[in-house]
Amino acid sequence: MKERVTLHGEGYLTIEAIAECFHVDVAVVRESYELGLFGEVAESEGRVVLHVRELERVATIVRWHVHLGVELTSVALLLD
Repeated sequence: MKERVTLHGEGYLTIEAIAECFHVDVAVVRESYELGLFGEVAESEGRVVLHVRELERVATIVRWHVHLGVELTSVALLLD
């Protein structure tokens, strides 16, 4: 199973790889994706992948949601 994907010369990571990187449950990353909290996403081999430049945004989401207990719907408002 590929965790890092290159599309058009750019690096992307799967949702599973991102969850592992930030030591959070895959459901947190998937729900964040489903709420549209990530910027540049794509699909590769039927899997959602996130551009590596979005990792700082993921770190913010994880910090607010997982560590500070802010609901993801509120995180969405804070990010806008």
